[in-house]
Amino acid sequence: MKSGRFVFRLRTLTKLTQGNFAEKLGFTRPYISQLENNVVDISLSTFIEWCTMFEINPMEIFNEKQWK
Repeated sequence: MKSGRFVFRLRTLTKLTQGNFAEKLGFTRPYISQLENNVVDISLSTFIEWCTMFEINPMEIFNEKQWK
């Protein structure tokens, strides 16, 4: 499964733009766009690290039934 949808979901839960999200993580906006569009991928451990940083439970993102 591609990680782009999970990165997008995390970003939308934080209510940040791609630019603001990238800045907080120390990356560029184009890189976040590439992640969200499945051009590049991230490891599960990095994704969980990001969730922790934003105080979001990864299970909230992985459980798509909760998505509105």
